[in-house]
Amino acid sequence: MRSILILLMLSCSVACADTLEVDTHTLRESLTNYILYVEDASHNLTISDMTALENEQWEHNSQDTFNHGYNKSSWWLKFSLDNQDNQKIARILEISYPVLDYVDLYLVKGQTVVQSFNMGDKLPFNQRP
Repeated sequence: MRSILILLMLSCSVACADTLEVDTHTLRESLTNYILYVEDASHNLTISDMTALENEQWEHNSQDTFNHGYNKSSWWLKFSLDNQDNQKIARILEISYPVLDYVDLYLVKGQTVVQSFNMGDKLPFNQRP
């Protein structure tokens, strides 16, 4: 089972790897340098567990891409965005590996999940966002 669970921390107020500052002029940006991750080999961690972790418990992605090969672990990734404008900005999050079984995306503000999406190639097309 290949799983990626992503926490998107909005306007992160704690010290993160780095916070990506976006504005209406930011059209495309690689998130590679902004990713923190945790390997969950047991598949037991929950979103509540992850939002409770201190940043020191996350590892910073130091590779050109996030790639830990083919394995059975679930991977929790997080990155932080800070909207520099006074208006909403719509952007697309692209995951450039189409054969991930499950991808769960959580939009988190503080320690509260404000929105979540379930994706991945194991879900029927009519259940994907």
